[in-house]
Amino acid sequence: MKKVSVIVAVYGVEYWIEESLRSLLSQSLPPEQLEIIIVNDASPDDSMEIARRLVETQFPERRPYVKFIDHPFNMGVSHTRRDGILAATGDYIIHFDPDDLLHPHAYELMLAEAERAGADVTLCDFLFVGSAKHTHLPQRPLEMTARCLMEQICGARVPSRHGSMCNKLIVSSLYERVKLPERINFCEDAMTVCMMLCLPGVTVASTDLPLYTYRFREGSMVGTSNYEGDIRLYKELGKRAAEASETWQRDSFSAFISSLLYHRSYLEFRGTAKEFARRFGRFEIYVDFAANVPKGEKRRLHQALEGKRLNSKFSRRLRYLVNNRIARLKARFC
Repeated sequence: MKKVSVIVAVYGVEYWIEESLRSLLSQSLPPEQLEIIIVNDASPDDSMEIARRLVETQFPERRPYVKFIDHPFNMGVSHTRRDGILAATGDYIIHFDPDDLLHPHAYELMLAEAERAGADVTLCDFLFVGSAKHTHLPQRPLEMTARCLMEQICGARVPSRHGSMCNKLIVSSLYERVKLPERINFCEDAMTVCMMLCLPGVTVASTDLPLYTYRFREGSMVGTSNYEGDIRLYKELGKRAAEASETWQRDSFSAFISSLLYHRSYLEFRGTAKEFARRFGRFEIYVDFAANVPKGEKRRLHQALEGKRLNSKFSRRLRYLVNNRIARLKARFC
């Protein structure tokens, strides 16, 4: 029997972790096929107490297959995930964020599809839960190839796809060949997945089912800007672009920088054009690679990176919402 290892990086999630872990521990995959590795990144709240109590008292049949790892101090999500990977013994590895939810048959269905297709990377769709509604986000690439998936993750092709490792069941041998980057705690998962997709012969499959429920919450890493951390990320992606062996790989990493510059830095920046240029101007060379940034917005991003002009955050966000709405209407009627 093939075995799945699930890595759970825990930090500051006491309000969500019980419901989330319950969905993980209730998976239909038999206990002997599901190894769960819970890594405590020195969480300052009661997250780990809740997790241990839940496993011990309500899921005793899972207990022999659950590993707990405790960090003496906070090391960041990338280091935490790496420690979980080192402890994993499964044929496949997948990650689970302890504020999200799983379909009861998620890993059983993904494992079945991975074995049927003989795939190295097997995806499922997301169910996105925001403040008002639930949205099904398809993740199947336009072409079932590693190249197409990487281009869509990076924003070099549209529609974009998510780079999360939480909806991707990946053969463990790829984690032996590609390591998570150090000191990168945002998009470290997408960067790692893209480096895997650059490897020769990697195959991709998809269940086309919304098996992973992603719950957006204020204060999460996704919704929080960190300028110094973002600059480290852009530099690391630029290094990957420079080292790429194929033109499409270089262009994809370049598009990734461009997309993040626009969606994460430009739309959220509070300050003047000169301040923006001082922080991010060195990355201007990548702007034109992203297919998911409208042409007019690329021109405005160029102006901001040159320190010439930066409109108010309100007008930037308004244009983004209008462009996003137009793109959705085009996709619906084309």
